[in-house]
Amino acid sequence: MARTVLVELTGEQIDIDDLIAALNTSEWKINKDTDRYYLSSTLLNDITETDLIVSFATEFLDKLNGAANVVHSNHFKVGIGNLRIINADGKTNHVILCGTGHIRTRSRLRATLTTTADPDPKTIPTTIETWLTKSFNDETSQMPFIILTR
Repeated sequence: MARTVLVELTGEQIDIDDLIAALNTSEWKINKDTDRYYLSSTLLNDITETDLIVSFATEFLDKLNGAANVVHSNHFKVGIGNLRIINADGKTNHVILCGTGHIRTRSRLRATLTTTADPDPKTIPTTIETWLTKSFNDETSQMPFIILTR
């Protein structure tokens, strides 16, 4: 068994699927192993220095991400996680790459508010527009906006 180098891919599933579709006839392959995706190539198997492996894989992924971005305007970049090197004797070495990162989060907040100041429950707004309209004239309706913007 020859030495095998696997480069873990990081990114969203939909973006990795874009790259898999683009590589159907290339010597570069993307394989799924349990819940992770790995980039592999015979070119990487012969390189012994991890810096060069990362450099070649990063350069290739940059080009591939650029091509995917041309086809899909909402494509997010797929990056490199860690290296997994399987030696000829079957032993696996994991190389953890350190670098900068970023966290991107999105959330939506849905809430129901019951006020005791207004005796008529029919006047409680049910949409964002009605909340805004009511908040201009009612202090109780303004409170959620004040709390949520802190």
